[in-house]
Amino acid sequence: EKDARYLRRYLFSGAEETLLDMQGRFVISKSLIKYADLKKEVVLIGAGDHFEVWKPENWTKVLKDINEKNNF
Repeated sequence: EKDARYLRRYLFSGAEETLLDMQGRFVISKSLIKYADLKKEVVLIGAGDHFEVWKPENWTKVLKDINEKNNF
């Protein structure tokens, strides 16, 4: 359990809250765009009580790894 807590803290330490504008849009900060190497297209995934924005190539790699490790 200790390792899982540390991992969650590490992963979420870079998370940022944002507000929606009047048209329901939000702006991703420049620091997160740079960190995630986002370009023109993104993948938006639901992750429980939040969602994540991924560079498509990176998400494909992660999803492949998840599938291989769990025999999905």
